Amino acid sequence: MDGQVPREPWMAGAAPRRTLAALGLSPRKSLGQNFLADRNVAGKIVSLARSFHPPFLEIGPGLGALTDLLADSGAPVVAVEIDRGLAAHLRVRLAGASGSRG
Repeated sequence: MDGQVPREPWMAGAAPRRTLAALGLSPRKSLGQNFLADRNVAGKIVSLARSFHPPFLEIGPGLGALTDLLADSGAPVVAVEIDRGLAAHLRVRLAGASGSRG
């Protein structure tokens, strides 16, 4: 994958494990990290979340599966990620995308 990770790797069919490996990252047990890989589940979560009023606060966005869908709908999203590797990846990958992202 030559260091380039698609904007929405989980939607493009890349398993979170492969995406993390391409980034030189791995899940941290100490943070209890789990990564959403099912597009249908992500869509259902976002549909339910959109029944509430924005802005949305996402704690531990990981690779950004929910963040992408929420922000792409134009909703303001604040994403808080304490894993520095994932936070750096999200900053680069989501820069300039629609909606508000943090």
